[in-house]
Amino acid sequence: MDPKVTVVTTLFNYANYIGESINAFLAQDFNESEMVIVDDGSTDNWRGEILRHATGHFDRIRVVSLSINCGYSTAKNVGIYFARSPILVMLDIDDMIMKDGISSRYKVMQSKDYDMVHAPALKLGKHGEISDDFYPASQRAKAYRKTDGHRFIHAQGVMIKKSAHNKVGMYDEQMRCSSDKEMWARCLGRLHIGFSYSPCALYRIHPNQMHKSSWKMKNLDRINKDTNKRISRRTKSLQDVCMLSDYKPADRATEIYF
Repeated sequence: MDPKVTVVTTLFNYANYIGESINAFLAQDFNESEMVIVDDGSTDNWRGEILRHATGHFDRIRVVSLSINCGYSTAKNVGIYFARSPILVMLDIDDMIMKDGISSRYKVMQSKDYDMVHAPALKLGKHGEISDDFYPASQRAKAYRKTDGHRFIHAQGVMIKKSAHNKVGMYDEQMRCSSDKEMWARCLGRLHIGFSYSPCALYRIHPNQMHKSSWKMKNLDRINKDTNKRISRRTKSLQDVCMLSDYKPADRATEIYF
């Protein structure tokens, strides 16, 4: 029987975080779930770490490898494509799902047949200290009412129906970063969106986070302008986005069987 929820987890040269992320997934309380890890052309010991922590659980943990580094958006799209479940959860490998991180959002989604449910994520410091989310939950809960509501949706807090990607499209593979914000902007006004007040994930703060890369910092103004242009254009029309029904991953995406 296919799982009810797939956790789509992207990975690029974060082998040292694989174990904690897998262990957290296996410890959460919604057993009718799978994890699809998409490696985006890593050059570290990611295979060894997956073998070390996932052996005995490959019925629930699947791995897809991209032969070259294609970028965050492509990795997410590939995970969506390979997911067996009708409901998806997005999670980066350096972050961790909480014990009720799936079940709490699933209950909310089922209560009113939402297309998407988002929730807060707590911050995890480098010494293991846990602190509050960047925004109060009350502010995130009203995201769908704000013209800039996409800013208040945490990338690690989203649960979304797979079929929603036939309404709002797939991630923009031309965007190497900020594609989450652009995706949530598409969702607002087009999807039935709910909110769960229960924190669903631990968002790790560390020096090597992708959004802190020197390339992004150097090009931040250009990236923000480009993102805002895409958001503005797609608020009116989605004619330039690829829908799930039309999406085919390139030959470079291969599922691995350990």
